[in-house]
Amino acid sequence: MPCPDKLTVKAYVTPEEFAEIQEYAKDSGLSLSAYAKEMCLRGEVKSKLDKALILELSKISADLGRIGGLLKLGLSEGKLERKRGNELYYEIQELKREMAVKIRDL
Repeated sequence: MPCPDKLTVKAYVTPEEFAEIQEYAKDSGLSLSAYAKEMCLRGEVKSKLDKALILELSKISADLGRIGGLLKLGLSEGKLERKRGNELYYEIQELKREMAVKIRDL
C-alpha cells in the first residue's frame, strides 16, 4: 500500500535472491518491507528463533536460580554435606553466568 509521505527504495534481485530474502523475512517475523528496512538501516535482524531461544535460555537460568535456592536451603538445614553442597552451588552459579553471556551474545 503506497504511503504518500514515504519514499521507495528499489533493488534488483534474481528470483532466487528474492525467495531467499522472503525466507529471511519470514524467519524474522517481519514483513518483507520491514525486514529490508532493518537490514539497510541497522545491518541485522534478530529472527523469531533468536527471540524464542533467548526466552528459553532465560527460563533455564531462572530454574537454575531456583535450584540454587533449594540447595542453599538444604545446606542451611543440614540435609546436605556442606562441602558437596558448596561445590554444587558454585557450579550452578557458574552455569548461570555462562548462560547470561550466551543470552547477551544472541
